[in-house]
Order: sequence, then structure tokens, then C-alpha cells
Amino acid sequence: MTGTAQSLTSNASVTLAFNLAISDPHSWLNTSSYKITPTVAGWYLVTITLATSAAINMYLAIWKNGVSVFANYIGSAQNIACAFLVQCNGSTDYIQGSLFNASATTTVALNNPCAIQVCGPLA
Repeated sequence: MTGTAQSLTSNASVTLAFNLAISDPHSWLNTSSYKITPTVAGWYLVTITLATSAAINMYLAIWKNGVSVFANYIGSAQNIACAFLVQCNGSTDYIQGSLFNASATTTVALNNPCAIQVCGPLA
């Protein structure tokens, strides 16, 4: 799933707007809330990749039910990725991504493609 163009001000975070399903055969993506809600219980490999319009210090995070379960920090870069195994109950658990701009003075745009991939459930 890829995202739409978003901007990110300094010392702020944004929920990543993944609203275009490249492959969403089960209709798990809610294009209003940007939540992915797997309907089958199990472990899922969640991978997020993105690029910004300028080099910044940033944290890219994977969220489950509104709580960060994994974050990756990179300093003075334009590209970042993270991957983490997330267990979902198959009914109410949801996954989202966010980016925090830790640079004090730089406002950036998130470049497309900004992508999230959820693979699973894994056996």
C-alpha cells in the first residue's frame, strides 16, 4: 500500500496516510483512518519504507492499537525503513505507521512511494 503526499513540520509526528491499496485482497485497509485490521489471527511481518524531500533526523514507527511497538531512528537521512513482527487477534487489533521529524528547523514532504507491507499470518 502506498501513501499520499504529506508534509511534516519540525519536531512533530504524522500518521502515515496509506490510502491506496496495491494489494489488499481482504479489504483490511481503512482508507479514512489508515488502519490495517487483519481478520485472521496470527503473526504478521510489517514493513514500512519511505523517503523525505530533505535529509532529517527521524523516527519511523510501527503501531498496534495506538501504541508504538517498534521504532527505527536514523540521523540526517532521506530514506528509512523498518520491519517488525506483530501479533494480531484477527478481530480488533490494527496496525498503523508514523513518522516523527526530530530535526529542529526543517519541514519536509514525504515522497511517494511511501509504502507499508503486511505479510501473514505467518505459520
